[in-house]
Amino acid sequence: MNVKDHKWNVAFNSLALAFISYSIIFILYSISEVADKKANFAYATEYLDKQKQRLVYTSLFVNTVFHINGDKLNKIYDESGTYGLDIYVYPVTGGDLEIKGKEEIIVSSMIYAFGNMNSFIGKENSLIYYRSYENDGKLMSFSRLDDFQFDKNMFNQERCQMYNLCSTYATKESLSDRLLVSSIYNDTITGSKTITLSSPVIDQGKVIGDISADIYFDMSILAQEASISSRDQGGMNYIYVDYPQYPMGELSFRSSYVIDNKSTLVFELPISKLILDTLPFFVLSLVISLFATVHYMQYKIQKKRFSEVYEESNRDEMTGLYNRKVFSTPEFLSDTLNQTIAILAIDGNKLKTINDTYGHHCGDAAIKHIAEAMKGVFRDTDYVVRSGGDEFLVILPGCPTPRVMELKEKLKKEVARKKVRPYNMEVSVSVGIAFKRPEEELEYALIAADENLYRDKAQPSDEPEGLDKAC
Repeated sequence: MNVKDHKWNVAFNSLALAFISYSIIFILYSISEVADKKANFAYATEYLDKQKQRLVYTSLFVNTVFHINGDKLNKIYDESGTYGLDIYVYPVTGGDLEIKGKEEIIVSSMIYAFGNMNSFIGKENSLIYYRSYENDGKLMSFSRLDDFQFDKNMFNQERCQMYNLCSTYATKESLSDRLLVSSIYNDTITGSKTITLSSPVIDQGKVIGDISADIYFDMSILAQEASISSRDQGGMNYIYVDYPQYPMGELSFRSSYVIDNKSTLVFELPISKLILDTLPFFVLSLVISLFATVHYMQYKIQKKRFSEVYEESNRDEMTGLYNRKVFSTPEFLSDTLNQTIAILAIDGNKLKTINDTYGHHCGDAAIKHIAEAMKGVFRDTDYVVRSGGDEFLVILPGCPTPRVMELKEKLKKEVARKKVRPYNMEVSVSVGIAFKRPEEELEYALIAADENLYRDKAQPSDEPEGLDKAC
């Protein structure tokens, strides 16, 4: 017998072990990956939240400045010059670079407001600017935009309404929270997937400009392998950050964040992505499991072979009973340690006469008959031993005296009850009993059992009969 004989068992065990190992890896990886993605989502939404709060605060502040007196306005002009923030003006192609009229108040107010939060300016993943709808239109940015040309079509009505970009074309309902969130579009400056947050600047009930923040998705921490898209559902703008290349996207870990009264950011991490990401670990687990299972099976086969050889060395070839080698095995020593054991010394009566008169084949048949009777009387856990010729020993660990006496009589009756086949011959046995206490040596107890055997043999007994058939 070898591993090939157990190929289906090896295959099943390898798959089971690989699946268990992979399941543990998948669970641990999923917990880590989901936690990491949720942390990134939380960071991104926190950034969005701060952006929109600052935009709304600044637009409200700018609208307030329109109504203050000259001294306070001059103070804003003076302090805004101390913050070191530069403004870069980009007019419509061919337009005037000069900041005029209320644009000067707006720019100074923005610098004043932003001066206390410089961390809001100069981020690589965003652009902060004021977009004026007056004087043919201008874009005034806190960052230099190299080679940028402001084309009026960038903010025409069609494009603004397509992407929900411009406050001047927005509904009152969408501006009720003073924030306008665009759908996803490709930025003309960077080419990145972009969301624009805009807060209107209003003068005398008319939108004259937007204070805006372009947030570049491609440069955000959410962009790792994910894609972003906008979907209009029931008049709401849902911005999805997900992995459409993976199947069964409906089975996903999901997080959502309400940006404003018309827009919600949704992040979805499909379970299929986690499975495919960890699939190489399953293959590796399967290879390792197959290797381990094959070697374990080889070990079991070798161990079984060794056990069989070891067991055979402790067995009598003729009867299948133990031989005297069993007394030195770890199992026997363990079973008989620190307890009283009963010893039965058993001998076939007149078997020498049978051998001498009718031949050893008749004697061997009688010995096998006695052995079979002993197997029927004693348990598999008892030590039933052929010690030599027609001599037998039975070791009963922890067996009480009354039960030992019952077994002695039962054995005698069982041996005498049946005739030896095929010779129609009757045989009998004599039995001697002794007990070994924990502190005593086994050999002394065996000698005592033999002495009691001879006493039992001296009792009157019937001679074997019926030898005329075959012997």
